[in-house]
Amino acid sequence: MVFGFDFDNTIVNYEEAIPRIASKMFNLPSDVKKTKLGIKSHLQTNLRENDWTEFQGMLYGPGIHYAKPYDGAVECIKQIKKKGMRTVIVSHRTKYPFLGPKYNLHKFALEWIELNLCADQKRLFEIEDVFFLETKEKKISTIKEVMCEFFIDDLVSILKDTNFPNECKKILFDPYSHQDKDLSDFKAKVSSWNDVKYIL
Repeated sequence: MVFGFDFDNTIVNYEEAIPRIASKMFNLPSDVKKTKLGIKSHLQTNLRENDWTEFQGMLYGPGIHYAKPYDGAVECIKQIKKKGMRTVIVSHRTKYPFLGPKYNLHKFALEWIELNLCADQKRLFEIEDVFFLETKEKKISTIKEVMCEFFIDDLVSILKDTNFPNECKKILFDPYSHQDKDLSDFKAKVSSWNDVKYIL
């Protein structure tokens, strides 16, 4: 039995990293919210799309070291492994940013996993169970290939994709309750990792 996990914004919480990276890169007005949506809105409104793209490269590259796992994520993954399930990460993550310094985004993510996703001095994910894919299509096909029985993601667009495997039980991670679309074909919608263990 295989339990699959998205990575960015599902396991990785960037709330603390975002304002730190923004303060290093920009001199933002005091009324701009130092959140991902606030910074994105300000930059795009001011025709600074390239700055927004470079910000994402920094955030998902060196900036990931300021990020932490969501509360309860490590313990939940640990409990899933104790049930005898294989745990895999399947993530849509380009190898290099579209603009700015050519950080190896896969390398930074693997380093973060090594430092943050462990319990009892053991890795929660073996290197062969971590998949970073360059396109959403490859991500979905990999979810099918590794035969995930469960998959948790923060993006409805992935879970509702017409090519998403029907046999895989969908779990939407929505910590801010942003999603109000029809989720009738989902196994569950959870706002915290502590909720996940109750639906297995």
